[in-house]
Amino acid sequence: MILTAEQKAFREWAGKLAKGASSPSSHLYWLRDPSGGSYQGGCLPWHDNGGDFCEDCILNAPTLVPLTICLLLDLLGLNGSGPREHVMLSARGYCVRCSGHGGKCCSAAEEVLSAARDCQDGGWGWESDSHRFCAGCGNELIVHLTDHAAGEELLHFSAYPPRTVKDYLDVCEAFDAGDDEVKAGFLALAPAWGFAGPLTPRSNRR
Repeated sequence: MILTAEQKAFREWAGKLAKGASSPSSHLYWLRDPSGGSYQGGCLPWHDNGGDFCEDCILNAPTLVPLTICLLLDLLGLNGSGPREHVMLSARGYCVRCSGHGGKCCSAAEEVLSAARDCQDGGWGWESDSHRFCAGCGNELIVHLTDHAAGEELLHFSAYPPRTVKDYLDVCEAFDAGDDEVKAGFLALAPAWGFAGPLTPRSNRR
C-alpha cells in the first residue's frame, strides 16, 4: 500500500516516539494433539488446556516435570542413591546424576519429553485478531495483526491516548496493519497527540 504524504509523516512521527521500545522476540508456539487433531488437553501435565508460548517456554517448561519426578523420588528414598544436596537439570530434562545411570526418573523423563516434542507446534508468522502473550513467562509474542485487530487498537487508543514508547510501537504496528479506514482514524486522533502534520516546504524568498 502506498502511503499518502500525511500518512507517511504520521508513521515517521510515531516511529520516532516508539524508539527504544522492545519488540517481541519470539514467534508464537502452541500445543497440539500428537495424533494431528485439535488439542483436547491432557497432552502435557504442566499445562491443562491450550495456550500460547514463546520458544524458550515451549522448549524448556516440559523439563520441569522430570526434574520434579527426580526430586520426589529422592525425597522418598526410591531412586537408589539416597537424597542429594544438589540436583542439576541436564539438557535432556532430568538430573545430571541420573542421566545415563538408570535412575528411576530417567524413563519417566524420556516419556514426558517425547510427549512434549509430539505436542509442540508453531514458530512462524501467524495472523491474530489481538496481541498474544506467552502463557509461561508473559512476554509478548510476534504476530501479524489483522484488520480487525488494528481496528480494536484504534478504539483502545481513542479512549487511552499513547503515552509510552511501547504505546507508540503498538500504534505503529496497528497503523501498518490497518486499512484506509483505520489509518484515517489514527490521523483524526493524531493532532490531539501532538502531531502537526507533514511539513510544508517554504517557498524561496529573495
